[in-house]
Amino acid sequence: MLLTKIHSVGNDYLIADCFDDIFDNSAQYAAKVCDRHLGIGADALILLMYSNDADFRTDVYDVYGNKITPTANALICAAKFALDNNITNKTTVSIQTESGVKYITVTDDDFTANLGQPVLTPQLIPVDYTGDLFVDKNITVADENYSVTSVSVGNKPYTVIFTENGEELNEISINKIAPFIENNNIFPVGTNVVFVNVVETKLLQARCWMKDIGEVVGSDLGAAAAFMASSIKGLVDDAATVELYGGDAKVEISDDDFLYMTTKPQKVFHIEW
Repeated sequence: MLLTKIHSVGNDYLIADCFDDIFDNSAQYAAKVCDRHLGIGADALILLMYSNDADFRTDVYDVYGNKITPTANALICAAKFALDNNITNKTTVSIQTESGVKYITVTDDDFTANLGQPVLTPQLIPVDYTGDLFVDKNITVADENYSVTSVSVGNKPYTVIFTENGEELNEISINKIAPFIENNNIFPVGTNVVFVNVVETKLLQARCWMKDIGEVVGSDLGAAAAFMASSIKGLVDDAATVELYGGDAKVEISDDDFLYMTTKPQKVFHIEW
């Protein structure tokens, strides 16, 4: 099978054109090719297929072979593959997924995805807290107090910690701190953790810790959570660039409170497996 590896801010995917082929054993195949030690290595395998309702349909399988709902970065990479391979030439690419038809807007090298409306109500994030917002609340980890702010983006909980500068951000012992926050009793289902440095009102720097996974070089929802927590605190404009280890993501909020993320996906290589 011919596979193309594309990444968006460090989230990398192996993508295959399956319009003309019936592909069996997708789950087992995904687990093999996505393995970073024994395979090619990727966050997920994306299969593109014919759709009656959109430009194409995607089936997405994670590194364990589980069929999953594609993230914004996965859809962005799928859209780039489709444009690069003349599957579509539209500036608004429609993609059929298990959760409905999604749209990626393309302007030159910029690909934009709608991340939905954030949830700020603590009980819905969820956080075990009765107030209206969970902003600048103290959590103690290994006898150290951390001021945290929690939001839900893409139906996933995120807890954000602000640092003083970029050097401090890079020196954080994320493997020692984040697991304790992730599993703190105040978060009933756990939480993802994002450390953020506010450089200016249009520029953030962030490191992302995904629950049950660990630190990742890039995260679409992590970038959005960094922006949203900063917005609640009045630290950013209506749009800001979030610098991640895997690249830059521009996040903005519309007048009707929808979050949009724009990245420049990059093709890594093309290979036959």
